[in-house]
Amino acid sequence: MNVTFTCPHCEKRDRLEMIAPAELNCSYCEKNVGVIDQTELADTLETCLTCGCKELFQRKDFPVRLGLAIVFAGAVISCYTWHHYWPIATFSVLSLSAILDGIVYFLVGDVLICYRCQSEYRGIKTLSESGHFDLEISEKYRQEQIRLKEHLDQS
Repeated sequence: MNVTFTCPHCEKRDRLEMIAPAELNCSYCEKNVGVIDQTELADTLETCLTCGCKELFQRKDFPVRLGLAIVFAGAVISCYTWHHYWPIATFSVLSLSAILDGIVYFLVGDVLICYRCQSEYRGIKTLSESGHFDLEISEKYRQEQIRLKEHLDQS
């Protein structure tokens, strides 16, 4: 399992390949962030290993920059072909860029993400029990982070 997390101690983003049982240590500050038991590395993950939150969601592990680059390149090339009055080439370029974008989308795997700390878990076999993104749950944790920051600023 591959874990991407933000260290609560040094607040740097880190990515580790985990083999159970193991401790989840930050590569930068070497502090312990969590412990992975053999039971936690089964086919599913029920709680976040970093913060202990039970609310996780799944999404495609799609590289956004690559998707935007494909769409942007298709748009630029189609503008060029449209300018030269080549409508068949224009629609062919647009169709090919959409097909290429779709192929990349379907080839990539899924990633499990924690609502609270935004830790990402890749390489988990079964993600079916985790739902897709829910804006209401996300907003709950976003508001929690804002209140916590305000409380720390007042202290």
